[in-house]
Amino acid sequence: STDDAVYMGWTLEWNSPVALVGKKSEVQEARVHLLRIGWDAIVGRIEPDSLDLMADGPLATTPFITFDELEGAKGTVLDVRDPVEHLMGVIPGATLVHLAEVAVNPSAYVSGDVLVHCQGGYRASIVAGFLEAAGFQATVIYDDLENYKGQLVSP
Repeated sequence: STDDAVYMGWTLEWNSPVALVGKKSEVQEARVHLLRIGWDAIVGRIEPDSLDLMADGPLATTPFITFDELEGAKGTVLDVRDPVEHLMGVIPGATLVHLAEVAVNPSAYVSGDVLVHCQGGYRASIVAGFLEAAGFQATVIYDDLENYKGQLVSP
């Protein structure tokens, strides 16, 4: 999608070689969107069935919670929505930071366990991956902010 291309442009070293994973019909749209943002280093495509996910240990997993489960959760809340979205209200005490900033330096925004949220969960999942790669335990709040039980505050 267009968002995927934009997030890739924000988070990876510019124009580094990438191979797209998916069936030919599935990756064509992604390739077009990447070309539109000027990402020319698409080196190939990998069929999903040909991936060998052998690892020395179990694959990493990221826990997901809803706002109903937030009260007992451990960690700092990291709000990775865009600044214009923050104007709709933020969770009190949340750290407000753009996805692209976390990608560049994850440890600048957290010091321990972290609960990451955006509006739909997609950006939060991307950020969780960067945080986990930097050695932090991340949990994604996969829920609409309208379901938050507390009172939102101004940024």
